[in-house]
Amino acid sequence: MPPKAKQRQALPQHMTVSKTGVFGYRRRVPPELRDTVGVREIKKSLGRDYVKALQKHAAVNAEVEKML
Repeated sequence: MPPKAKQRQALPQHMTVSKTGVFGYRRRVPPELRDTVGVREIKKSLGRDYVKALQKHAAVNAEVEKML
C-alpha cells in the first residue's frame, strides 16, 4: 500500500514555505513607512516544524503589527 499523500494546509497570511520545507514570515512594508522602518520587506525564518512555525508566526506578526 503506498504512503498517504501529504495534505496541503492553508497557511496564515504572511507565512510562506520554501521548496525545501522551511517556513518563513514575509510582509511588505507600506511605501509611506519605508523611511521610518528602513526596509521594503520584513522577512524571518520560522523553521521546519509546522506547529512551532505557527507559534513563531503569531509572535513575529504581533511584533510587526506594533512596528507598523
